[in-house]
Amino acid sequence: MPKILKSFTQFMTRTFQRFWGITSTSAFFADIASLVQLFSAWRRNRYRDISFPTSVTMVVSLMYVIFPFDLLPDIIPLLGWIDDIAVLKLVTDSLRYEINKFRVWQRWIEETARENSSSHT
Repeated sequence: MPKILKSFTQFMTRTFQRFWGITSTSAFFADIASLVQLFSAWRRNRYRDISFPTSVTMVVSLMYVIFPFDLLPDIIPLLGWIDDIAVLKLVTDSLRYEINKFRVWQRWIEETARENSSSHT
């Protein structure tokens, strides 16, 4: 790994830990992926076991992160992502129960699909 990339990675890891209490970036990104999958399943009517306030929180937070017009414009390199990371951290923490419940549902769907495919062979 090039020295500058390694230094940048170390800097971002320390920043994540210091400012947002993110001790594992891989777990944080897994939470974000699950949040996006939850939104996608909810939007396609595949998963509806969430409350109205949860759905609003999810939609508003993802819109805030996706659209470039926010508190710190995303056009500013690195600095523009700070508020997006903070929003994602706040949302994944506040929706922890919903994200975990969705993950259990996902595993159940996957296991059911595997069982159905193995019983048809």
